[in-house]
Amino acid sequence: MRRVMLALALALAPGCSRDGAPDHMQRARDAIFEKRPDEALVEYRKALDALRLDDSAQAQVLKARALKGAADVYWLELRKVKEAVSVYKELITQCPESPEALEGRMVLAELLRMHFRDLRGAIDQLTAALARNPPQSAELHYQVAKLYFELQDYQQCVLESRKLVERFATSAFVDDAIYLQAQALHMQALKAEPGSPEVPRFRQEASRTYADLITRFPDSELRPARRLRDGQAQGRVG
Repeated sequence: MRRVMLALALALAPGCSRDGAPDHMQRARDAIFEKRPDEALVEYRKALDALRLDDSAQAQVLKARALKGAADVYWLELRKVKEAVSVYKELITQCPESPEALEGRMVLAELLRMHFRDLRGAIDQLTAALARNPPQSAELHYQVAKLYFELQDYQQCVLESRKLVERFATSAFVDDAIYLQAQALHMQALKAEPGSPEVPRFRQEASRTYADLITRFPDSELRPARRLRDGQAQGRVG
């Protein structure tokens, strides 16, 4: 009889575990609301332990939510960056196709940029997020272009900025992308070898790009900066 009861318990374990996970997750949310983040982490971990042997689709949904919840607690409530990064990566690894993993990639990219200066790692995360074609693709693409600018990879910055303008012509980020492209061209002119034929070409492209910005977006807040940069690009200012 004992063997029969043990076999029955093992057979029911995944289903019973999944049934208990929502309770732990609700307790975690309650703990966050009551400003008890450490207790919330304990509950999220209990939820994950309960789901460990369950491979069902519903269990994967709950697992993604629990991992995202725990990562958010580490970052938003406790400001423990290393722990947050670790759990966001765990989320992406275990539940790569989940909506939570998509959100996790975007947060992880910012943490890698801000706290570790891992700009390449941030670009990788944003590129993976863009592959999912999320609603905020234009913004993410702009962030990728800015990261290349920070890396001083001005050629790739120009390419990424142009892609944004071509693919998201109606986006609110188009004027920012054109301005960033012009800045990158200007920096290419500054970084080129003196006397190189590339210098006048970069300056001319930068000037045309600034002119395009003011023509297409005459009321853009970037317009005053464009005038200054336009003069610098043609060697009249600075």
